[in-house]
Amino acid sequence: MPSLSRLTVTGVRNLAPLSLNPSPSFNLVHGDNGSGKTSLLEAISLLSMGRSFRTHQQKPLIQDGEANAVVHAEMQEGGSLGVRKSRREGTLVKLNGVRAASVSELAQELPIQILHAASFQVLDGSPSDRRAFLDWGVFHVKHRFIAAWRNSRRALSNRNVLLKQNAPAAAIEPWSRELALHAEEVDALRQEYVNTLLAGIQTMAATELLDVLGGAVEIRYWRGWDDATPLAELLQRHLERERKAGHTLYGPHRADLRFLVGGRDCSSTLSRGQAKLLISVLKIAQAEQLQAETSKQSVFLVDDLPSELDRFNQERILSLLAVLRSQVFVTAIDPEVLLAVPALAGSQTKLFHVKHGKISQSDRGSTDPV
Repeated sequence: MPSLSRLTVTGVRNLAPLSLNPSPSFNLVHGDNGSGKTSLLEAISLLSMGRSFRTHQQKPLIQDGEANAVVHAEMQEGGSLGVRKSRREGTLVKLNGVRAASVSELAQELPIQILHAASFQVLDGSPSDRRAFLDWGVFHVKHRFIAAWRNSRRALSNRNVLLKQNAPAAAIEPWSRELALHAEEVDALRQEYVNTLLAGIQTMAATELLDVLGGAVEIRYWRGWDDATPLAELLQRHLERERKAGHTLYGPHRADLRFLVGGRDCSSTLSRGQAKLLISVLKIAQAEQLQAETSKQSVFLVDDLPSELDRFNQERILSLLAVLRSQVFVTAIDPEVLLAVPALAGSQTKLFHVKHGKISQSDRGSTDPV
């Protein structure tokens, strides 16, 4: 299973240089607000995303006075991953010591799921937030997806350039055909994934969470154009309208999801605690599906789990994560609250204390340097 056996970090935000050996199970990272707990999760996320989950800007990630932020990990199963963010040279990613062609190679090696404050955007954010959630799963489970998605994006980009230039229909038509061809495959893979994911979510919610959420969970997928009309026909029919808009109005880039509980839209009916619980279930279900179809396990980064969740529901989420047997990094201010949860009581759980950017491994009775 993908898990980090050794992690080395230098030059990331306020973190002092560190080298630690995390548990393949639960890792509880505790400390005061602003101590650097989230920065540690951010550093780990670079190994899969090649960028921060907190900001798309590179500058805030690199520590003041440092030229680079560097994260390196040795994997439990062998091999290594590395990312360097440089002020001058951009991003360098390495897989087993060899420069990778793209960040997607890292993502394939280390599937990471992140639960943090911005995760609420899956329910109440923009369609692009929900597409990102959807495409994480399709990318990892459906191996044809990345090529189809890239081809559709290339066709879309070229078509949009021509629309902005008010190019003749004869120039636009080849890219319309290309977009429609690859869009159909993207849509089919997304639809298949959603159907399987929903079945897993409904099983999990029915046994664990129905009473808390207040009804059955549904996911409604819209592919980005009318179900009854082929995309090629829509693009031809609405060409003049798209010329005026200067961009393509129909296609997989417009796809969206709606999440409902008991037939009601989640974005307007769930409390923050219920929403956090549902989002956790969605991401855990994605990890379950990935494991079932590829035998790969996800690494979970869970920032400030106690926020907005009572103790009972914290235990529910941690218990579901324990069943996955994934490597999990959880941050909290007070470690004792989470250590009382049976899922974290095992001997494999490791504690790491963060203070002013310095990380030390600890237990309930002592604090020792990493």
